[in-house]
Amino acid sequence: MRYSLLTLVLSGITGLCHAQITITQSDMPSSNDTIRYCNAAANITFTPSATGANYTWNFANLTEISQDVYEYKNSFSTPYFFYFINKIGLKTLDTLGVSTISLTDIYTFYTKNSSVFKVEGLGYSYSSIPLANSYIDEDEIYQFPLQYGDHDSSTYYFDYNLSQYTTYIDYAQNGSRVNDVDGWGSISIPNATYPNVLRVKTTITTFDTITVFGFPVVTPRTTIEYKWLSNTEKIPVLEISGTMFGNNYTINSVKYRYHPAPSSVFENGNASGVWFGVYPNPAQNQVSVSLPGSNNYTAEIYDAAGRVVHQQVVNQMENTVHTEMLCEGVYYIRITDNEKNLSGVQRIVIE
Repeated sequence: MRYSLLTLVLSGITGLCHAQITITQSDMPSSNDTIRYCNAAANITFTPSATGANYTWNFANLTEISQDVYEYKNSFSTPYFFYFINKIGLKTLDTLGVSTISLTDIYTFYTKNSSVFKVEGLGYSYSSIPLANSYIDEDEIYQFPLQYGDHDSSTYYFDYNLSQYTTYIDYAQNGSRVNDVDGWGSISIPNATYPNVLRVKTTITTFDTITVFGFPVVTPRTTIEYKWLSNTEKIPVLEISGTMFGNNYTINSVKYRYHPAPSSVFENGNASGVWFGVYPNPAQNQVSVSLPGSNNYTAEIYDAAGRVVHQQVVNQMENTVHTEMLCEGVYYIRITDNEKNLSGVQRIVIE
């Protein structure tokens, strides 16, 4: 069987697709970073125990429901520059209601160094007055360097100290954060594949305390986050967050890094590919295409960046397209009928 030179080269490097990585402060957000992400439907099939060394996660079929942007700002570009000097600010909430008190324009302020990425404080407005409080015990999001098999734990404590603005109510929050780096490998999300990621499982135990006229009411909750981190993004490639009730884990949110479908794939073609079929999908070592007529067609496979990674001629008799040289991930297959000047595109997933 004949293979193109590109196919042989890709076959030779397949074993280099996955490698263990280390996450450091350079992989965290900085001031002036603007990063788009997608919110996905939370009704996904997810097995938390599916992890380990050199593991392959496939979330290529997540359903996007909306998009949003993280805008990390220098503290001087926020309303709270008097309180936080040269910190990284991110607007996290528009409003927060505490009993009869309404806080607005809420920012979280981060800092990072060679050993930690942490939350130092919050800025918020009450009655249009910019206010802020620093954490009494800072919340350490990640401790560096972060590698497979690492385990760390920390505590945090924050008090909004509303009693200085209203005499009868106060709101505080304390808890613990436990990080376990329980996997490494590759992950596929819609329109992109990351060959090298770490998975971090974070268990957050939180106690919210509202004190009204001196009587505290404490509400506990446990949140578990699963985050896949890479050396090429400043936010998790994928983040699944949910709450624990007894032994039941309920997913509340799914976010993944936004990637548009490569426009070069769709030039002179259509995205539906209704005139040809592809099966199986997802696939492993090969896919088959169902084609009309007895003509020869050109089959091209593109990666998520729009680069051609494989090309061959197919027809009704020889309709197998080889994919065994490819890493797991999301690709696009374009079938072109040169005689009829017809081209179509379909997305395929390689497992």
